[in-house]
Amino acid sequence: MRYQPTPKPFPAFVLAALAALVLACLPAARPVNAGTVYRDPLLWPFAQNSIWNMPIGLGARYVPARIGIPTGAALVADEDVLILTPNAPRRVVYLNTAGWDPSLSRCGTIDRTMPILPQPVPVPPSFSTEPGPGSAGYLGGTPNMSAAILLPDGRTVVQTQPFHVCGPGGLLTSQYTFPNADLITGDGIAGAHGGSGMSSIGGTLRLGELVPGGVIRHALKLELDGALYYYYSPTDPTPGYRWPALTADDYAATNYGGHVPALKMGSLLALPPSFPIKSLSTTPGKILARALQDYGAYVVDDAAWDAVQIATEWGPRGRVIDEFQHVWGFSFQPDVTVPCAQTMASCRWATDLARIVTHLAVVDNNSPACIGGCGARRAPLALPFDPKLIRN
Repeated sequence: MRYQPTPKPFPAFVLAALAALVLACLPAARPVNAGTVYRDPLLWPFAQNSIWNMPIGLGARYVPARIGIPTGAALVADEDVLILTPNAPRRVVYLNTAGWDPSLSRCGTIDRTMPILPQPVPVPPSFSTEPGPGSAGYLGGTPNMSAAILLPDGRTVVQTQPFHVCGPGGLLTSQYTFPNADLITGDGIAGAHGGSGMSSIGGTLRLGELVPGGVIRHALKLELDGALYYYYSPTDPTPGYRWPALTADDYAATNYGGHVPALKMGSLLALPPSFPIKSLSTTPGKILARALQDYGAYVVDDAAWDAVQIATEWGPRGRVIDEFQHVWGFSFQPDVTVPCAQTMASCRWATDLARIVTHLAVVDNNSPACIGGCGARRAPLALPFDPKLIRN
């Protein structure tokens, strides 16, 4: 899906006062009794052998992706709206027809006679994606806004795009629906990232992960400029995409212009084992690089400009881009491009990102029989679920 950014400045924050709030976020793994550690499906979802949870194999076959230093933006957040509040009031999601047309308003094209979901869904009245109290508003002019909304059973999420909440207590609206997902037994593949048909919640960078002492224990979702990097051949069995993607953009035949046959929608990108993580100059850069070396990132959408985009969480619990600013003191989305003045924290972050991106490779033997490449795993498998958190 296309994304049209309109960068906006972030306000200054008092780091010490706000860091405590971030560190209070629930961890993805928790001890339940002596010697036993479980994971919470709302924070670390899907089956142990899901594409998101399977670490890279030691027999992974790496093909250089040949990604250049982005000229548009070093990093952009493509925010996934994760509403995981099953006991919230149930509300109707209505159809809008604005799509990704910047001349139309998603709230201004709502059809109140057309619910798009078969049932109302739990969404807190205070949550909003519109500018106003409790919200800084969505990023860009026509963001993807892939959403996962947890149903009252505590394990099933409905997935829809582009989701929008028209102010606190306002109408809920979206346009397209995608298959539901089971956070406990599901493989986590299908969802509302329309360019690939892949998950709205699997692979999303979550709150509490890219913070001091944080660890990312799953693959991520990444988006590049399809015109520069995504390969398309009409003679391929799946032109423009590969497993686990379910599709490519409907304009792939005319807009994809990449030159690396392995790099398509759905490709698994990872840092090769030789990448020197310790040489990076920022702590968040090292955390991100470790995740990309151990788990990688799946290509799920078209950035549609020369920027690297990563899917991040936004929901009632908070917003990754705000959390990042609070704890590190600079923006998740650097306001500089490389080269820049290395004394600036935002420049060191952007420089780390450029080094990471230009060293990414495609795990070319990623397949249903060999998720993440073959062989022993680079990291431990996902923990079992906490039985106390699983509803029947």
